[in-house]
Amino acid sequence: MNPGPHPGAPSALNAKDASDLDMLSVLHYVWSALLGCGTLGVVGYFVLMGGLFGFTATSSGGDAAGAAVAAGVTIALGVVMGLVMGALFLLHFLAASGLRQRKRRVLIYVASALMCTSVPLGTLLGVFTFIVLGRPSVKALFDANAV
Repeated sequence: MNPGPHPGAPSALNAKDASDLDMLSVLHYVWSALLGCGTLGVVGYFVLMGGLFGFTATSSGGDAAGAAVAAGVTIALGVVMGLVMGALFLLHFLAASGLRQRKRRVLIYVASALMCTSVPLGTLLGVFTFIVLGRPSVKALFDANAV
């Protein structure tokens, strides 16, 4: 599903560039899905652990105030981590969409740079994205679509 060049584009998109951009888009969507699943898992884990802290301390006759603090801190940590991971999910999803539409080059660079911190798969995908986006023909395509 290649949108093809827009009228006024400097030159037709060659098959290698189109193939690489489409593959990168799919891989970025897969990365987003993995981040989304990870986000749900992390939030679920922390909420479950917070609930268990509160339940076991109160059911065993322990200090209810201490249990409430431990449960609250654990749940708050899970919510904060969920918000950060959710923002990363959205960033990578928008980057994948930008690759598909041949738009948002700066956003794709930012997402790829952050992705490079996830060794080894994220690093490979991030570096490959930098290589493809660095090609002059791909730069020209993104510049033509930026209007």
